[in-house]
Amino acid sequence: MLKPLAIVVSVLFMLSGCRPGPSHNGSAGGIILQGFQKTNDIVGNLVMTSGDKLYIGWSGVNSADFMTATSANVYVSSWDGKALSPLGGVVGTIPQSFIYFISGADLLSLGMYKNSPVVAMNEITGVTVDRWAGINWEVIGNLPLVNISDTVVAISSITATASMLYFAYGEQLTTGSTIINVVSYDGSVWRPIVSPVTIPPGCFLISLDIAMLNNEPVVVWMQGNDGTGKLTIPVSTWNGTQWVSLSNNLKMFNSPLLMAMGAPSCSITSIPGGIAVMWNEGKPFTDPDLGLLYIPTGIVSTYDGTQWTRLDDAVNCNYPGIATDSQDAEQLRGFSINNTMYVTFTEMDQVFLAYYNGTGFSYVGNSLNVHQWFSGGYMASSPTLAGWNDNLYLGFFEFAVNQNTNTIISNPVIREITP
Repeated sequence: MLKPLAIVVSVLFMLSGCRPGPSHNGSAGGIILQGFQKTNDIVGNLVMTSGDKLYIGWSGVNSADFMTATSANVYVSSWDGKALSPLGGVVGTIPQSFIYFISGADLLSLGMYKNSPVVAMNEITGVTVDRWAGINWEVIGNLPLVNISDTVVAISSITATASMLYFAYGEQLTTGSTIINVVSYDGSVWRPIVSPVTIPPGCFLISLDIAMLNNEPVVVWMQGNDGTGKLTIPVSTWNGTQWVSLSNNLKMFNSPLLMAMGAPSCSITSIPGGIAVMWNEGKPFTDPDLGLLYIPTGIVSTYDGTQWTRLDDAVNCNYPGIATDSQDAEQLRGFSINNTMYVTFTEMDQVFLAYYNGTGFSYVGNSLNVHQWFSGGYMASSPTLAGWNDNLYLGFFEFAVNQNTNTIISNPVIREITP
């Protein structure tokens, strides 16, 4: 089964990205960690956070079992600038599948709460939250489902204030509807916050994220509609009593669900004075050979508490691709450090890092992959950003399919970048 899947994946990425070209301005960050997975493990779902140290979480499954395993182990290690140290052994497990692996779907989150790393893990039938207690991992939450037969379809990042932790997860009900559960944790008790939305049958939740604005949680999600094929990206903030929509003036393309075979997703990050929401959606263009296509355009908009500002609708490589506008970006993730917002994303299996220069986006180096990308060769996924000790850290993993032996190899990478 692996060989045809690998061929299909290669073809899809060839059609959805742009061709190799000249370097962007800037210099690439140095590699501080590479290949840190357990022996013979395939890595996925790479995440990072920081506190007293840089913390790195990932999922791993033995390469011999990759295509048949139904779950993958979760690991977390800390980096003190000199050495990578494991935090205990296996933290827990998350679902494993080839589709999850290549799409960069969020199946685990890693955050900080009261100076300790916290991991949230999607177990399909629920979400488990563990906190590092200094010598071992302690379960601090088994987040409930309305019905044991319901399914967790998306999880958010973890965000926190000095006293409260916030987290969100999407739950598909047996009735066909989907609700977004938002919960808070004060160190001893988990409390549900009324759901910002019930997504009706015939629509579905694609991705979900959370951040803080004025000390209150803000939730962004992407949902699709089976009937119309359209995507929407609502944004709502909790005002202490109810959810208030912020998305009335958030400009979007009227995009169909088919996104030129891209992987649609949205994310949110806190920035000085507000929040930044980023997503990709299909922007239509006509190719002279292939006809009407929808390229996954990367979009970043900021909100200052009053209005939205579209920073740039061309978070992409600036050389020709299939389309004349070549606006191709997927799996966008943002992070603000030293009053500068950075955005990382994948494009045709390459990882790029951009920063907002006040008028548009400039790039740090060219493709930041370790191994040279080429059709049928190494592909990159799961980009993530974190800040520690005044430096920016970019994480991602590469994987390659050997179609002669039907095996997969992976290479997780952390780059240190001086802002």
